[in-house]
Amino acid sequence: MRILGIVGLILMGFFYGANSALPKDGELPKGLRPDVLGAGDDVNAAKASAVREAAKEVEKIMKAHHPPLTSFVLTEDYVSKNVV
Repeated sequence: MRILGIVGLILMGFFYGANSALPKDGELPKGLRPDVLGAGDDVNAAKASAVREAAKEVEKIMKAHHPPLTSFVLTEDYVSKNVV
């Protein structure tokens, strides 16, 4: 009898728990784009330009927050390591 109970719980976990436990994709604030483009003479210059643009977009998000997030200083190095 215990085995049937355990099997029942396992089956319930498969049917009800698998999809509802997955995180949903976060939404960007209105007016912000999900990707940035970089322009440059070569690939490295384009990547550096894209990192600068990404840093600007993250700063927009931080300033749009209520109250604005101003105590954290965002650097291009931080963006290239943690955002891009």
